[in-house]
Amino acid sequence: MSWNCYLKIPNFFSPSRKEVDTVLLSYNPCSVLDIGAGYGRVSKLLRQNGFTVTSIDSNEKMVAFLKKDGLEAQLMDARNLSFPSNCFKLVVSDGLLEHFENPFPIIKEEARVTRRWVLNFVPKKIVLNSFLERIQRAPREYRRSEEQWYLIHKQVFQNVKITKLTRLLAVRCEKSN
Repeated sequence: MSWNCYLKIPNFFSPSRKEVDTVLLSYNPCSVLDIGAGYGRVSKLLRQNGFTVTSIDSNEKMVAFLKKDGLEAQLMDARNLSFPSNCFKLVVSDGLLEHFENPFPIIKEEARVTRRWVLNFVPKKIVLNSFLERIQRAPREYRRSEEQWYLIHKQVFQNVKITKLTRLLAVRCEKSN
């Protein structure tokens, strides 16, 4: 089961946005897959900084919005990516995995299509509070601790590091050669 709610949150309401941008731009420009791109905030930032970005989302309206903004966007399920293996140097998701009861199939697909890195931004357990659960209809059982996120990613990647941001965790994975 997954849940589907798109909120366009202004940057001034999200103190983690600058931190997310800093983490994203710590990578050198390369080919990127932005999974669950939504309104395209991450895709646009990366494109403006010299990255070659492909954006995907499972919502037709979001894909149309992304294309209207000039982004290369495709309608696709993150659990079954239609890209060949080792296609992108970096695979990114921001606010995607916490929408799924079982995010493991997505992480497995991320590992398949990346040549090098996966970077997933997920909320700290405390962030998915009752307010967000009401607004975004996030089931309580989808809350995960830092250790749980680490262990889920560790099933696929040997090298997993978590950086704590104000309200998010940046889960950085590197593919072994």
